[in-house]
Amino acid sequence: MSAGRPLRILLVAEALGTSGVTSYCRNLMRALSRRHKLMLVSPGGDHADRLGRFAERTLVLHWLERRWLSLFIRGRLLAEAGAFHPDLVHALSGHAARPARVLSQGLGLPVVVTAHHYVERAGGLRLHPRVRRILAVSQALRENLVNTGRIPRELVSVVPNGIDLSEYGSRPEPATARAEAAASGLAPRIPVVGFFGRLTVRKGPEYLVRAAAILEKDGVEAEYLFAGDGPERRRIEKLAGQLGVRKRITFREGYVDGRDLLPALDVFVAPSLQEALGIGILEAMACGVPVVASAVGGVFAVIRDGENGLLAPPRDGEALAGRIRELLLNPGRRLEMARAGRETVERSFSLPVMVGGTEEAYYAALDAGDSQAIGK
Repeated sequence: MSAGRPLRILLVAEALGTSGVTSYCRNLMRALSRRHKLMLVSPGGDHADRLGRFAERTLVLHWLERRWLSLFIRGRLLAEAGAFHPDLVHALSGHAARPARVLSQGLGLPVVVTAHHYVERAGGLRLHPRVRRILAVSQALRENLVNTGRIPRELVSVVPNGIDLSEYGSRPEPATARAEAAASGLAPRIPVVGFFGRLTVRKGPEYLVRAAAILEKDGVEAEYLFAGDGPERRRIEKLAGQLGVRKRITFREGYVDGRDLLPALDVFVAPSLQEALGIGILEAMACGVPVVASAVGGVFAVIRDGENGLLAPPRDGEALAGRIRELLLNPGRRLEMARAGRETVERSFSLPVMVGGTEEAYYAALDAGDSQAIGK
């Protein structure tokens, strides 16, 4: 196989809502479409049409995430994907591995899978013999896949998420914002603290609600923005009401593009209980927004506490409130963290590195024989 030749890549995605996985898909597809032909298969979602513009073909099957696909859906999936004449299948997340298996078996193609989340047991990633390469978004995740998932180490490559910095504009620096407010005769605005992503237990949004209540009680004024939707939405709304901060929180669901939303924030918070890397953290840094995050997993590959962001223990609303307070009460500290965060993305999480690692996995998967199959 000649490395570098244009490929026809069949991309299989999970539901494309507001999430870090969707941001990963957008960044990767935009870059790949410059050299390769793409077909995107997904169950749909608020971002599906926008990502589809990077593909030569798209196929939305709303039943794609079901455990068992009907014969009709399987037939349509294989017929339309086969007409594209792909070279390989790329499952863009572990949740997309099952339909990718149907495609690979029906079309006789090798599969590459990107893993974004930890597994708790062997077989947790739903792999099969046609999977030839696993892309882990951090070294911490690779160790989890090898040690807990029992995946052969040589088949798991670390390919960190990459950010196209040209698409992420920085927010105004504090001094500039204050000068603009004074010139317009307006009082300085209340700072905004934001969460961006899926509202799930794993992402820990309830701890930001608890931190907001502590800061409100202490007289630290701020507004809070939760962008995204998920199974925790109603519970955290109820919790916010119980803690007396519901009036301080705005929920945004439906289509939300982080590139538009993040520059409006003064502090970005990622209170995850578990995180393989955290593309939302990278996007905030790219926008020049200082970050407070839980000290878990792959976050350590991004944030050096006190240098380019602040860390707090997971599941600790009080500690999280303390780190947020440090930034809200010190604009100079916010600016320092914001500058260092942007430099981190420029240096270590560039789009060319992610795309290069992904393409390398494609060519390796096409060259691999059955001796390198998973679960053989």
